[in-house]
Amino acid sequence: MPGLAPSVLAAIGLFHTIAAFAPAADNPIQKSIETTKHNDPTNLQRLVTGPTETLKTAIAAGLQPTAELLLTPVANTPTGPYGHAGYYSDADITGQRLTVPSGGGRTFWEAQLRNWGQEQNVRSYEVRVDPSGSLGNNADCGAGPGSCVNAGDLTNANQLCTNLGDCFTEFGAAGATCGISGICDFAFITPTRDDWIFKAPDIFENVLFGCGVTDPLGANCFGALTQLLESRVDDGNLHYLATYVFDVPPNAKGLYALPWVEPNLVTLLGDGGSPPNDILIAAAVPGELDVARCQSAEECNDNNACTTDSCETYCRSDPIPLWNPMTMCCNPLTGDIQDLPDLGPCFETYCTEDGTAIINQFPTGEPCELNDPCIVDTTCNETGECIGTLDIGSTCPKPRYITVTPENTFEELSAIQVTLVSLHHPTPESIPALDFSQFEGQHRWVSEPFDCPNSIARKTSLKCATLTCSPVVFDFSSTLQGQPLHITGDAIIPSSVYQVTQFFGPNPPDDGIVLEVSGIKTSRWGDVAAPFQDPLATTRSQPNVIDLTFVIDKAKDLYQALDKPRVQLRRNSPDPRRPLDIADIGLVSDAINGVPYPYGGPSTCPP
Repeated sequence: MPGLAPSVLAAIGLFHTIAAFAPAADNPIQKSIETTKHNDPTNLQRLVTGPTETLKTAIAAGLQPTAELLLTPVANTPTGPYGHAGYYSDADITGQRLTVPSGGGRTFWEAQLRNWGQEQNVRSYEVRVDPSGSLGNNADCGAGPGSCVNAGDLTNANQLCTNLGDCFTEFGAAGATCGISGICDFAFITPTRDDWIFKAPDIFENVLFGCGVTDPLGANCFGALTQLLESRVDDGNLHYLATYVFDVPPNAKGLYALPWVEPNLVTLLGDGGSPPNDILIAAAVPGELDVARCQSAEECNDNNACTTDSCETYCRSDPIPLWNPMTMCCNPLTGDIQDLPDLGPCFETYCTEDGTAIINQFPTGEPCELNDPCIVDTTCNETGECIGTLDIGSTCPKPRYITVTPENTFEELSAIQVTLVSLHHPTPESIPALDFSQFEGQHRWVSEPFDCPNSIARKTSLKCATLTCSPVVFDFSSTLQGQPLHITGDAIIPSSVYQVTQFFGPNPPDDGIVLEVSGIKTSRWGDVAAPFQDPLATTRSQPNVIDLTFVIDKAKDLYQALDKPRVQLRRNSPDPRRPLDIADIGLVSDAINGVPYPYGGPSTCPP
């Protein structure tokens, strides 16, 4: 049966309040304490149980707590006094573990309490089940929690209702309640039970409620307000607190835990409900649901020729040899394998149920994604290529250059400032990086722009500049005419972040700001072409042979080569006027082999 979303399977709270109770008798614990003593008063305060006077005596003597909280599966007894409808007919219960042959059923669990105090009446309590263990990604298929593949989440029982009778019919219990959302509450109390923790009341009022965001765990909870003349004194037996109902999805598999919230969040109030009078828990025993345990490989046969099936506590199904489901299609009747090629972002490829590979080409002009920040406005062409416009602006990372396009306001004078925000912090850091943090927060200024050769073969040049220590006031607008400006220098180093600010007027930085670009990043040392190193990855993947190929192409000045700012690496302060040579090739080759950035970094500017 479908359940609520996994996020709804949150902490469950049940609250009971008793209006009148019998006072405690003279303390009998004082006569029975023997040799279980502790020397740490703080630890004793945490461990002991009981009402006020008992508590004081126990602290003095070092008495251990005795209260046990259990979550116990309920047997299938639809005609018995505590029966529930819709239950598994072939379930097996051993202690706190419920074993069922498959998913797709319903389970009932009872919260129980015993040994809460020798002289104590329980007048109110609050218990919560921790939802984390009932998620499929925590299920145990024999190799520890999380070892089940594609195991479904247990969910709160989900049954639409218009009145209490609907929930009674569905759950078979007198305490089942129709919630305000029109769904039966999946946690309920059956007050007619003779083992309920409260004695049969003369006056009884039961109102279910959800406490929503007020719950300590920040999720849904359910409870009841009760008015009773009398609470129950501990007689050493197990006593009923509440019933929880969980639906088991068809794809459930493995051993699920249904643990309690940490005992310090389980409250059993005994003497007015205020610490230090809480009943502290000696043991909080979780429930366990074991689903789809197998006995032999034969029962695990899925009649799929593309899998090999085995019984390893639970049925396991693995792809047949030579079949990679990520790149191939397999016919489940014959086991025939067909390649599913990766043709790029302008193609859709998938497998049909019968193992046929389907390839669809997107129409010309359809937007596509190259995952290359240096190519923009990408679309598919008629041959299925994803093409776009080369843009080596500020969003295109380069190891030794940053690029900006200064504002073209036709003002005569301005100065461009570069702030060294974060210097040389490669991630992941496979080899200890050079530390340039002493320069972080400092400013440099951009020199007058000049023409720097880009390609002799293509007869192209770019506008370049270097960094200086003092402001350079210049007519950038008239000189650049909207062209991008490529900036390099000893302070432009890999794996770094910069901010560029343009001040207009003759007295920078006192004059007005027109351009401010934050977060311009350089790429990793030697990483000149897509795909770029993922900074969130745990292992270094860049640079690689692709980067080396592009640097070689530029050194040869081939027509398809990248622009110089992307691939020039040489010298502590690169010279934009010089072409690439074999030294740049050697640097990227060293970087591939893990040699770190070799240069000395920013020179010191006078204060």
